[in-house]
Amino acid sequence: MQVLLFGSGDSIKASASDGFYDTVSYSNFKNYQYYFDPNNGGKKSVAPYIITLEHYTGTLSGSSLSSILSGSPTTTLRTCYGCSEDQYKNQEAMGRRLVSSVTSLTLIKSASVNSNTKGTDTSAATTTTATEEVTVTIKTTVSGGTATASVSNSDVSSAMTKIAASTLSSGTKQIIEIDAVSGKSTSKAEVTFARGSMDLLKKNTAVDGLKIKTDEGTLTIDRESLDGIAGETEGAETTISISQTKKTDLTAEQQSMVGDHPVYSLTVTSGDKTITDFSGNVVVSLPYTPGEGESLDHVVIYHLSGDGKVEKFHAKYDATTGTVTFTTTHFSVYMAANEVTSDYDDVIMTNWYYDAVNHAVANGLMTGTSDTQFAPSANTTRAMLATILWRLSGQEKTSLTASPFADVQDKGAWYYEAVLWAYENGIVKGISDDSFGTSRALSRQEIVTMLFRYSIVTGNTADTANKLKVTNTLDQTQFDDWGTMASWAVDGFQWAYENGIINGTTESTISPATVATRAQLASILMRYE
Repeated sequence: MQVLLFGSGDSIKASASDGFYDTVSYSNFKNYQYYFDPNNGGKKSVAPYIITLEHYTGTLSGSSLSSILSGSPTTTLRTCYGCSEDQYKNQEAMGRRLVSSVTSLTLIKSASVNSNTKGTDTSAATTTTATEEVTVTIKTTVSGGTATASVSNSDVSSAMTKIAASTLSSGTKQIIEIDAVSGKSTSKAEVTFARGSMDLLKKNTAVDGLKIKTDEGTLTIDRESLDGIAGETEGAETTISISQTKKTDLTAEQQSMVGDHPVYSLTVTSGDKTITDFSGNVVVSLPYTPGEGESLDHVVIYHLSGDGKVEKFHAKYDATTGTVTFTTTHFSVYMAANEVTSDYDDVIMTNWYYDAVNHAVANGLMTGTSDTQFAPSANTTRAMLATILWRLSGQEKTSLTASPFADVQDKGAWYYEAVLWAYENGIVKGISDDSFGTSRALSRQEIVTMLFRYSIVTGNTADTANKLKVTNTLDQTQFDDWGTMASWAVDGFQWAYENGIINGTTESTISPATVATRAQLASILMRYE
């Protein structure tokens, strides 16, 4: 970690731009240490995460996922506390205002931040830091489904004495483990630290973290978060709890999202204060039982805010322990779920296209544009839809031995077989005699026309005599732009609209020439099937 204090030749300023984020600018670039940035293609860059901002009125903690403009003498960071990069870009997470009198900032290596970023730190040699745990077993009592345990100052001091006496090799992290497992059936676990114990932990720099094991889950709090919590407690008694949350205890907005998913509430309280945000990370492991047919590779965690906004966390399920583990920088209400789009940062449960994209991915019709992005707002191309329909047909073989298109010659291309199959079956034509136009964006009228032709060719209807249930009852005059539709698209559009495959874009428009996004295509495919 590097703490930068500003003096002669240095400058920093913070300015409020709106209710979601503020802007922090700093200069004297040469003094900043460089770190490996997993979000910048493996390039060296200034550490891209502000962990703590110190100013005259106290400390605000959080992490900024803004990209650094390498080489710029002045860099602007917009603060977004506890949110993913996609949520930051779309302003879908809670922000917090800064004051303008910032005096210092703390930078931390990018590999230590929220695991919503999927890069790994490969700077220098990739090494695994050894961890030594000093365990303190605490007597736990259970009443009314709640397990309670109390950690005294002597418990903490005893553990610190063991750490001080250890002869571990340099670089080994030493953490104190509080074992407060009762082994009984509970719905809530509370571990209370006596007055002053958090201060003891903060002052002893040999302690690298705190691990709390309970019946309801395990929390591993790193050194930065431990310091952040201790700084908020002001020496008072502190309680850390994990509870299975009842649906009735949630806000109306949260209840609308939960369904049958398990929900947990993580809290840190000290006196009448609730501490939610930390300077570092907390690794959380919660019990989770996969439902029938659920893939263990697709478990994901959602943070549910009280106003209905969500934050998605990548998680890992351990079948041996029956737990799902994720990393967070703040405590609140969390829900475990299983979704085939768990790897995609840009597909979250509150998106209007969530169900459609999951359906398309689950059925092998569409895949992401990268390991972490589905790109729902990207345009649909001719090659994409030809490939989707080919997959829908069961990847039938084409009898064509060569491509008639100059831009479809690479037999190893992901779309090669699909384009030849679609062309051979009359589902799609070229945009010219020798060009298919693989990357050209598709309009709504082109999509429904290709689906219409596909349905005729594959016989996916019981009413082929009437061209797939076109009833000719559609009142075309209700759409002001129906007349702008290409003549070759009229039958397909009427069929798609009458069968609920496509809808009007407004009450009076059908938008035949509008380019369709991948999310819109996923919705059309779900209604089609």
